[in-house]
Amino acid sequence: MGRACCIEKTYDSGMADYTAGMSAYEDNLSELNANQAKLNAQKQVLTESKQTIAAKEQELASAQNTIAENEASLDSAKAEIAENEQKLNDAQSEINKNEKKLADAKNEIKENEQKLTDGQAEYDAEYEENHQKLEDAKADIIQAKADLADVDVPEWYVLDRNYITTCVAYAQDSERIGNIGNVFPVIFFLVAALVSLTTMTRMVEEERVQIGTLKALGYRKSSIAAKYVMYAFLATMLGGTIGTLIGQIIFPAVIMNAYKIAYVTLTDFVTPIHLKYSLISMIAAVVSTTAATLAACYKELLAAPAELMRPAAPKIGKRVFLERITFIWKHLNFSNKAAVRNLFRYKKRLFMTVLGIGGCMGLLLVGFGVKDSIMTIGDRQYNFIHTYQVKMTLADADTDEEKQEVLDSVLKESTTKAAMLSHESTIDACCGANGEKKQSTYLFIPSDADELDEFVSLQNRISGQKYTLDDEGVIISEKLATLLDVSEGDDIYLEVSSLNYKPVKVMHIAENYYYHYVYMTPECYQSLFGKDIEYDEIFVVNKDPEDISYENDFSAKYLDNNAVSGITFTRTISDRIESMITSMNIVTYVLVVSAGLLAFIVLYNLNNINISERQRELATLKVLGFYDGEISMYVFRENIMLTVLGTIFGIFFGIWLHRFVILTAELDIMMFGRQIYTKSYIYSILLTIGFSIIVNIVMHWKMKKIDMIESLKSVE
Repeated sequence: MGRACCIEKTYDSGMADYTAGMSAYEDNLSELNANQAKLNAQKQVLTESKQTIAAKEQELASAQNTIAENEASLDSAKAEIAENEQKLNDAQSEINKNEKKLADAKNEIKENEQKLTDGQAEYDAEYEENHQKLEDAKADIIQAKADLADVDVPEWYVLDRNYITTCVAYAQDSERIGNIGNVFPVIFFLVAALVSLTTMTRMVEEERVQIGTLKALGYRKSSIAAKYVMYAFLATMLGGTIGTLIGQIIFPAVIMNAYKIAYVTLTDFVTPIHLKYSLISMIAAVVSTTAATLAACYKELLAAPAELMRPAAPKIGKRVFLERITFIWKHLNFSNKAAVRNLFRYKKRLFMTVLGIGGCMGLLLVGFGVKDSIMTIGDRQYNFIHTYQVKMTLADADTDEEKQEVLDSVLKESTTKAAMLSHESTIDACCGANGEKKQSTYLFIPSDADELDEFVSLQNRISGQKYTLDDEGVIISEKLATLLDVSEGDDIYLEVSSLNYKPVKVMHIAENYYYHYVYMTPECYQSLFGKDIEYDEIFVVNKDPEDISYENDFSAKYLDNNAVSGITFTRTISDRIESMITSMNIVTYVLVVSAGLLAFIVLYNLNNINISERQRELATLKVLGFYDGEISMYVFRENIMLTVLGTIFGIFFGIWLHRFVILTAELDIMMFGRQIYTKSYIYSILLTIGFSIIVNIVMHWKMKKIDMIESLKSVE
């Protein structure tokens, strides 16, 4: 009973607490709802305030834009007002100026009216006096027209650019450069092909182990060879492209800039790329390089894989021919004997190096020799052959007495040593009666054949033997004899009249470098042409050939003489040739620099291959205790011998090549000198030796870096 009463009390107490909690919950819920309503009302107010602020800000921005526009309009209006005020001031100033000009013009009109009145009065006064003179002048004009009608119509000569000296000279220079260009590229290409052949052959030989491995793995021979052929092809194409740009753009520009010195009117020039030459060069380079690569690959691919994966056996040493010459052999020390044996042990490298150095030495010698040959033209022609300084051309209509008076006057000049009347004209010479191999030449006839030697030296180019004119025949220049293919004792045919050729005997062939000449006596001329000679020139030799101070006074004095139609100083011709030589210098420099670079590349490439092939041998010498300097000299002795042999071969090759180039580059109207000066030999030899020394220095440092351990490791 007591327990039930206790539970009931607890229940009543809990229900009272529950009722009180529910009442508090409802009160709090009502308060929360009231607060939520207030919050929503405040949010509504806040949203309306933000909208009001945004509207006001927009109104403010619009007002600011309006103010800015009004200010800009105000500034524009002010500027327009200022501009109009300036225009108004300028207009007022212009009005003032024009009013002054108008006043001045009125004054000028008044003055000119007065002058017109005075002029009319003067005209009226002088009209009667000059009227008769005017009538006489009209009569003179009528008479002059009648006289002009009686004058014969003049003969006009229209000369094209082939008669302009500079155009002809430039064409000859271009032809000369073209002839040289037909020879040198072939030599350069052959030497470059030699380098490419050696390089690609060595590359294939160095990778024989890889080739053997590829063969062992089942690769076909064509697949293996394709790797090296493609390498050679891509390298050749890249090098050929670079060479084409240099050879057809840079080199021509250098040469043309040099010719601007001689031809001042040559302002612009173009250096186009000739597709024909480019394709020929590229195809030749690709064919030669890839063919060499295929040949080297073919040799290696014939061997078995096991053989290829082992290093190539060293060359077998053999007795050399020099060992049989005991007098020389026994005086050689061990190092020199080893060097001689190594030279003949690697015969391929011996011939490659000798041919490479000899080719470059020959190119250097030809480069200097071409300059020497061209210099000979001006030096020999106008200092040793044509020894006169002045050539005076006489008028055709002058009598013999007038010509003699001019000669006597020239002989009285203080600067004159000797002077002589002569005849010089152009004539066609050929080697047959029908005009075969016809050449235009100068016919030279002195008035006194015994005195000719003082003006023109006729001699043999090789022996130096002096010649004199003979009534039985003529003396012709060497180049003319070459073109007509005649020698002493043969006959040549001279055109004595239109298409009428008569034979005359060639007594001697004389040294001459510029133009063609036929020398004969007056008696020979009379018997050949059947008429007397008319002298039309005077040749003058000065007491001081180097003195040129008299030229202006001499020209002024004798050109005023009606008997003299022209004066030519040999110094002028010599200067023109000197200008041509100056232009050719840059061509020589291009040849020498190109040959020098090629020589360096050949030497470096062949020496590099030599050291690579003998790396194990050199490493063995290091292990045996040889010092770096001794090892270098072990190799350098061979290089020195090869350089000497190549230089000797290059001298003979250069002499032959120089003559070939000179004969090829010559024009018909001139002959280059045949000799190469001693200094050119010295320069060429020193350059070749210098390049060899530089390469040896570079190779010395490479040999010092040879690792003995790595080099002597077995392939296995």
